[in-house]
Amino acid sequence: MTLNKTDKVSKGDESVSIWEELGKKYDVRNATFDEICDISTKLYSAGQISLGDHLMLTFDWKRAADELRKTYPETVADLNLTPADGNGRRDWIAEFEARTVRDFHADNTKGYIQNQKLTQILGRIENSK
Repeated sequence: MTLNKTDKVSKGDESVSIWEELGKKYDVRNATFDEICDISTKLYSAGQISLGDHLMLTFDWKRAADELRKTYPETVADLNLTPADGNGRRDWIAEFEARTVRDFHADNTKGYIQNQKLTQILGRIENSK
């Protein structure tokens, strides 16, 4: 498999957009954190997202909460804003939209712009199915 500059993955005679490939493989509205990490890694490796975007998509807010609770027991169990199901699946577009709204109300312009961009990245995957 090779990557062309046009964001196409070549598999023999067929060329498939990395976005389409990910859209067919993953449901970003019902994905685990590990699946989001896999998506992000593939997009970053293909040169489709920046390192900053990759880092923000793969930052584990649940693990961060677990670590904070060691020193601050009153810390919530999960710093994500939307609930996950029993298997750890959540709607990641809704998650980043919720973060965008939170940042807007907190006058966090940088966070607002970053989370809006991450929502668009995941939306592009969803729309490429």
